[in-house]
Amino acid sequence: MKKKLISLILAILSVLAVAAGCADKAEKPDKSHNSSSKSTDTANAYDPGLPDDFSCNGYDFVILNSNQNEIAGILNDIFIEYSDDLDSLSEAMYKRNRYVEETYAAKLSELTDASGVIISKVNDSFMSGTDDYSLVNVMSILWQTTACCTI
Repeated sequence: MKKKLISLILAILSVLAVAAGCADKAEKPDKSHNSSSKSTDTANAYDPGLPDDFSCNGYDFVILNSNQNEIAGILNDIFIEYSDDLDSLSEAMYKRNRYVEETYAAKLSELTDASGVIISKVNDSFMSGTDDYSLVNVMSILWQTTACCTI
């Protein structure tokens, strides 16, 4: 009898979970942003929703990048120089970087190292107590990790 009761309760809970998942909910407006500006402007596509008064005060955000090549078909460029013949991905990356620099008063810099000793550089920087890098992007064919250091 106890097993039947537990089975019945589990069945009812399963049906309730499915019913709740299928419920048609009205979409609530996002109160964290100005809801009156529902435009498809490409500049807003890069907006992370930070407060309007947020500023990096000219902070130089240094990214240590393993290299700028395609690895296993993945583009590893972070910075793109503008030209008239950019593909759509490169143009989006360029616009994103300019948006961050202009909107948040940050300077984005990239150091590249294709020598394979990037982990050693990061370790040396960390052990010496300096904050040479704001972001470290290490990428290889088998693994990818992004570690953020002290800002």
